[in-house]
Amino acid sequence: MTQRFFPLSIAILTIATATPAIAQHGVFGSDGGFDIFFNTPRRLLIETGRCPRCDLIRLNLPDADLPQADLTAADLRHANLRGSNLRDASFRFANLANANLRDANLQDASFREANLEDADLRNANLESVYLEDANLTGADLTGANVNLVNLDNAQYCETIMPDGSLRNDDCDR
Repeated sequence: MTQRFFPLSIAILTIATATPAIAQHGVFGSDGGFDIFFNTPRRLLIETGRCPRCDLIRLNLPDADLPQADLTAADLRHANLRGSNLRDASFRFANLANANLRDANLQDASFREANLEDADLRNANLESVYLEDANLTGADLTGANVNLVNLDNAQYCETIMPDGSLRNDDCDR
């Protein structure tokens, strides 16, 4: 009689030795991935903090601890990063349309030429964030900390500012 426990024992060993980041965020990603056995962009981001040019559409990582993450040119449309620590992260050229960044710590992050259309940035810490040439059309910044933010050439249309006012500078473009 042949024993068939070998694949199961590998699976148990793999789960038992999973990285702390995977343990924090779970084996099953609620964005659809069984990350322990496959090299998904989600797993790459969790383990290394780097995922430039990755397809992370609908990524669900609330309360993630990813300081200095490299998400340059990543596709983060509809991503949920609510309450995450993304201090000093790079979102240059990234697509964050409809992303949830509410209550996130984004201090010193770069969003140069990023698309933040309809993004939820309520109560986010945007201190010293670089938003040059970013698209903030429809974004909600209610209650966000925008101390020392670089907003050179940012685009505003139906953008809700931190004080609740509406900014429409670029609606005619």
